[in-house]
Amino acid sequence: MPPIYFPFEYLPGPNWIQGKPVMEQPLQGHVGYMLQLHAQGILAWGGAFTGGSFSAEAGGLNIIAANNLEDACRIMNADPAIRDGICVYKVRPWMPLLRAAFQAENYVPSPAS
Repeated sequence: MPPIYFPFEYLPGPNWIQGKPVMEQPLQGHVGYMLQLHAQGILAWGGAFTGGSFSAEAGGLNIIAANNLEDACRIMNADPAIRDGICVYKVRPWMPLLRAAFQAENYVPSPAS
């Protein structure tokens, strides 16, 4: 059975430093954890919302592959940013419908008009 993808929207948590943009938050442990998940093939996509200028309200999005919602939340709850209360998240199961089309053997993209 193929993995289920779970997009985690990251939002400022109770320990978010107010008035500081995302790039100035203490997220070194989070970045290291995301790199580890990527190396393990768990993190499919991840990054910060720019909000035009990496504003304090920007947040971010990580899409991970897991067998079920419980496993996905267990993985994300181990993220230092979540564990330390810098961020909180919202999550929903997601099915990337277009990915299959792009990977189809005979897929030929049509030119943009």
